[in-house]
Amino acid sequence: MSFFIDSSKYSYSNIFDRNLSSLKWSYKARVFLNLLRTHTSNIGWLDKNHEFRKGETADDIVERLWAFCEVSIAQTRGFHICNLPGCEEHNKSRKPILATRQGITFLLGSAEIRVFGKGRKVYAAPNLIYHYVTAHEYQMPDAFVAALMTGPLPGSSEYTKRVEELGMRLTKTYQV
Repeated sequence: MSFFIDSSKYSYSNIFDRNLSSLKWSYKARVFLNLLRTHTSNIGWLDKNHEFRKGETADDIVERLWAFCEVSIAQTRGFHICNLPGCEEHNKSRKPILATRQGITFLLGSAEIRVFGKGRKVYAAPNLIYHYVTAHEYQMPDAFVAALMTGPLPGSSEYTKRVEELGMRLTKTYQV
């Protein structure tokens, strides 16, 4: 998976570029989408060759993060594996990461999540972030956690509206 420093400008998916070049988007809409891109930050794009903050995450935060992983944005055709220490055996099998909570199992590593902060602030993370937090004690940045805990939840009309403003589409995360 690609590595990006937490809070750096989002640049992984070309979803914005596809939308900006689409003929169905007016000039005003293209300007607006470009503005939204400038307010989107990377969170949780980890790699074994780069250190990251570690620490315990409270269960209410993990629960809230799970809710964001129930829906996918920027779904890809393939999947990324976790290359962090402790997942070496899993990597050899080249199988995707499965995460289970409350009897529901999702396939992670093939999509992203969006978390909305104050104003126009948007955070983009791989849905593997749930695995990174629960299996590798990745400590998410405080500003992201604040947005996660106070911003709109997937399934709410406000969340759906914000995603649509980005020109993106929500899908259900692959359930096993």
